[in-house]
Amino acid sequence: MTYSLNTANSEAACSVRINPLTATARVWFWSGGEYIYRNLSRRSIAKAIATDLLRGHLPSVGAWVNTNCLA
Repeated sequence: MTYSLNTANSEAACSVRINPLTATARVWFWSGGEYIYRNLSRRSIAKAIATDLLRGHLPSVGAWVNTNCLA
């Protein structure tokens, strides 16, 4: 069950796919490179999916990646 976040307004990430079941995120950056992040908070993933569905986008996909994947 993979969900793609809306990255249309993101200057950092061109694609973000998150999976709440496996607690992973696969991020492709505009600067090049693909990274897979594991052991993420399932709650933060669920919250990101809910926000993306309700608003149509996250306020900042790059900030979500920095806070939840790089922390």
